[in-house]
Order: sequence, then C-alpha cells, then structure tokens
Amino acid sequence: MQRLNAATCLPFVLLFGVAVCPAAERMKVQVMQTHTGVKLGSGGLELVSDSDPAWSRCSGTSGTYSREFGFHCGDSTVSPSPVAQSRRVDALFYDVQVIMPDAARLVFHCSTVLDPDCQGLPEYPESTLVVCSDFAYGGAAYKDCTATGPSAEGIGVYEAAMHGGRITIFGSHWQRNYLQYGTWHFGEQDPQDPKPAPAQETQETKPAAAADAKPAADTSADAKVPGPAPTGTSPAATADQVIDPRIIEHAKAGDPISQYKLGYDYFLGRGVPLDYVQAAIWWRKAADQGYPQAQNNLGVLYNSGKGVPQSYAEAYFWQNLAAARASGPLQAQFAKNRDESGSKLWLISRLKVQQRAAKWASEHPVQPRSQEPADAKP
Repeated sequence: MQRLNAATCLPFVLLFGVAVCPAAERMKVQVMQTHTGVKLGSGGLELVSDSDPAWSRCSGTSGTYSREFGFHCGDSTVSPSPVAQSRRVDALFYDVQVIMPDAARLVFHCSTVLDPDCQGLPEYPESTLVVCSDFAYGGAAYKDCTATGPSAEGIGVYEAAMHGGRITIFGSHWQRNYLQYGTWHFGEQDPQDPKPAPAQETQETKPAAAADAKPAADTSADAKVPGPAPTGTSPAATADQVIDPRIIEHAKAGDPISQYKLGYDYFLGRGVPLDYVQAAIWWRKAADQGYPQAQNNLGVLYNSGKGVPQSYAEAYFWQNLAAARASGPLQAQFAKNRDESGSKLWLISRLKVQQRAAKWASEHPVQPRSQEPADAKP
C-alpha cells in the first residue's frame, strides 16, 4: 500500500516527519471472474511436450492456494511437488474482472515479471468453480486456472479502494493490489463496435481531396471481390458520398493505402452499400502488406464478428501487429485494442498468438518511414 501511494504520502512525510498515508475511500466491487497463469521450467512436468492440456476442476473449498501457483486444483498434473518447488517459477500472471460501483467493467492485472509481490486471491467462496489446465508448450510447463461464480452474479462482492489506475481488493484477512489492464464485456455490449462511440475505434486515413474527382456509377460493383454474402447492407449512398474512382483503380492494382480507404468506405457505407464482408476483404489485403491501420481495423471486425467469423485470437493477432508497427497516438489506441482482445484469451492462446505474430513480423519487414503515404494520419 505504501509503495502504491508514495506520491500521496510525500506531503505527510514533509509535514509530520513520518509516512502517514490518507486512507482511500472504500467501495464495493463485484468480482466476476479471475484468471491465473503460471509459467514453470520443466521441473515437476508430467506431460509430453506440446501435448493437449490435462484438465482438473475444484471448488472454493476443495482447491489449494500457494503463493507460487495461486489458487489451483490440487489433483492437477503440475502441482507444487518437491521437484517443482525446487525450481523457481518463471512467472505468475493474474487477471481479475470486476464490475465497479458505476457499472464499469474493468480488468485488473499483475505479474511477477513486473511486480515480484504479485499474488492472486488466496480464497474463494465455496460455490466458486475453478477449472485448471496443465500443459507443455515450447519446452516449458504451464498452469492455467479460471475461477467463476455459480451465477451471473459472479464470484462475490468485495471491499476495494482505488489509487489512480490501481485497485486494492480486501478479503477477511488479506489484501491484493492490481493495475488496471483493460475492459471486458459480455453479450449485448460490443467493446470494439466502432459506432457510435466504442471502446475500440477503427482508424481512418482520409483521402486527399481531388478537384477533378467525378461521381462513379456503381463503383461498388467494380470494386467487389468474390466472397461470402454480406452481413449487412444499407440503402444506396447519397450523391455527395462517392468514391474517387482512382481509389478503386489503385486498390485493385495492389496499393495498400487505397485498399485501406476502400475498406473504410465499405465499412461506413460511404459511396457504396454498407458491407462488412467487403470491408474485411479490402482491409485484409492492406493488412497482409503490413499497413497497421488496416491490421487494427481487421482486428476490430474479428473481435465483433462483423464480416468475418468472430475470433478473439485473430483480433489479438492483427492488433499485435498493428500496435508493433504504429507510432504515437495510433500506437496507444492499437495497444489498448490488443490488450482488450487478449484479455479474453487464456494464457496458452495468447502465447501461441504472440509466437505467430512474431513469426509473421519477421517475414514481413517494416517498410522505411519515407514510403508512408503523405495523407496518412500520424
């Protein structure tokens, strides 16, 4: 606590000569789900390398807690045996999903990579279901446990206090500190729906105005690429919203910037009927050439399932690439999108996607900055 509130405590040190921290106002938060990921060495590993996970289940009373492994099911294949305990746990990652008093749905996180004091909740109500998977991947052992409540009410209500972007959750005789990591949503609310004011927004590169641009007759038919039936359509675009025919020509010729712009026209239904499938097709063409705005926007479509099969893994993949290649405000937005998509994946899924993204990036070097289009946003 004192470490988290060092800046707050400083004035009191100057005035009184001792560190007296003002107590943050307590509130009630609803803990919905927690996720523990543990990376080990090979000690205590009883699984074949890169094998299918071994599953185990337990409750809030039949599970076991240890600082190294968090709350886990005691009959799991990877357990804190003498062999495993003799080896250092490489890392522990912990996420907790909560509903705040103002109904905000936030994810808080810690990891021993950044904070050696990172720990999961040490106890859960009896009705809590804990599901663990033990697996081998890339020569290391992993444990992955998710705890959920018996109903839509989640695991339970806990006292908490906020300190800027950090939260302290209080139990009967313990407290845990976590850093805000992202947001989470279920069902009816799509965090990456770009309209009208999403948590994740697509980024548009506006084409330069062309004085000699002429209205294009049925340009949507010209620009269509064979694909599945569109997921949504809108009435014909108004006359003052037409696509520069050169955008279509350049997009079909393989220019990634024009492909990106054409995809955005389909996404908005601007100059063509709204068509998420076509938006995905053109953004994919630009994304395959390493254009980060298209990579991010393609991830948004995968996150929501618009025009493509819904897949958080694919969203996380493309937004990993986008965040790595963008800069400035765009990089911050793309990283936020990436983290939100990744928060919906289990540890093993995130690891595999990160490995796939790293391989893709190594095979597709970034173009020199001088080749960026003049009308691209910074």
